[in-house]
Order: sequence, then structure tokens, then C-alpha cells
Amino acid sequence: MLSFPTPLGTVRAETSRPACSGAVDFRLSGAVSGTVHANVTHTPRQWDDFGTIRVSLGDVDPLYVAEPTNPVLVRKVAYRGHVQRTGAGSPWEPGVGGITKLCDGHPAPPQADRTLRIVLEGCANAYAERADLPQLRNHARAWEAPQLLTWLARIIPDEERQARREERAATAHRGRATRFTRLGWAAAGLFRRQPAEAPDVPLALLLAGVAGEAQTAAHAARDAAHCAASTRRLVAHMHTERAGLRDVLAAADPSGAHLHVVPDLVPAA
Repeated sequence: MLSFPTPLGTVRAETSRPACSGAVDFRLSGAVSGTVHANVTHTPRQWDDFGTIRVSLGDVDPLYVAEPTNPVLVRKVAYRGHVQRTGAGSPWEPGVGGITKLCDGHPAPPQADRTLRIVLEGCANAYAERADLPQLRNHARAWEAPQLLTWLARIIPDEERQARREERAATAHRGRATRFTRLGWAAAGLFRRQPAEAPDVPLALLLAGVAGEAQTAAHAARDAAHCAASTRRLVAHMHTERAGLRDVLAAADPSGAHLHVVPDLVPAA
């Protein structure tokens, strides 16, 4: 039984047995009631790396389930929020928005906020210091990898289509820049043949406008090409993550049964 002194009084936490997902619940009593959920999960920027621990108010991981069935209550008010860290020894970072009321999303009052942060970090440290954390991480990999592969199967074709759109846009802008550049040179040749004492003002204005259009199109081509290259790098990274996740499942189930339940990539149109 864990015990945390808080501004609102002592909070006790009873630890559950690990779930098949590697998660552990902490059932709270005292100044705070409800459940805190702790689990190993993928690192946000590297989905095949399970080096992140997330500890959440409520009995679910908010990444997968929006509303807990057993929320954390302080003075009969339910709250949501989580802390997480990537890498042992790094500080616990609060989730975006901090701790908020479940009913309306408003920030928790100062005392409740401080109390729940103490509870979250206390449960988080208890989970992170478990002797069986390596085994819990293996369970988390096997449990979460199929869902991540499903998401990647949907995301990768969309990103590939986006890259092709950006590449087509870059090509179109380059062609436009080339056409305006040629027109500009033609206009410049005509302008040079005008008498110096009576220049053609409309032609001069046309020359300036054409030069501006050529420059604008060239900038647009560079921007589109930069976006396309960035999207291609993202797609390559996601393919690397996908391969890593398949390796995770292969290690968890050498029989290859996972290949029948994890969708392959949908061909991009």
C-alpha cells in the first residue's frame, strides 16, 4: 500500500496485478478516490521504441480511450490529466493542458492540482521502479504494436499521396517560372530596341510584372519542393517504424500468427 501526503490530506494507493497489456492500476482512497492507470507506451517520435511511461488519472490510457469508467475524484469532482517521461531518470512531464475537470475542461483549482500531481508522480515513480518493468514493457509492445500498425497502414498512403501532390505542385510552379522568365527575356529584348528618348512605358511595366511573376513562381516551386522532401522523409521514417513494429510482433509470436491480424498497407492511389 502506497501513501502520499498531499495538501488535501493523505492519499493511499493499492496496486493491482499487471494486466496483459503491461499496465498497472492504482486504486486510490483517502483524500482522493478513483483509479490511476500506469503503462509503458511507444515514444511519440519513434513508434517502435517503447521507452515512454504514461501515468493517467482514470482507469484507461487516454491515447486509446477518451473517458475513464472509474475517474479520479477530489471532493466529488472528476479530473483528467497525465504525466509521462521518455527515458529513465528524466523528469515527469505533464500532458498538454495539465490537469482539468472532466466535466468542462476547466483547469483544476490550485489545491486539487497540486494534490493530483503528487498522486500522479507518486504512482509513476512506483511503476517505473518495479523490478518487473522489463517484462511489462514486453507485454506493452505485444499489446500496442498491432494498433500502431493499423494506424500506420492508414496514415502512410495518405502521406504518400500528399508528397505526390506537393511534387506535382513544385513541377507546375517551376514550369510557370520558366515560362515567365522566357517572356521576361523577350520583353527585355523589345524594350532594349526602343528609342532611349521615348521608351515604351507599358512595355516597361509589363517587363516588371513578368519579372515579379517569375520570382513568385520560383519561390513557390522551392517551397513546394521543400514540403515534398519533408513529407518523403516522414514517410520513410514511418516505413522504418512499421518494420520495427513487425519485428516486435515477430519476437512476441515467432509462429507468425500476427501476420494474419495486422493489416498490410493499403495501396496508395
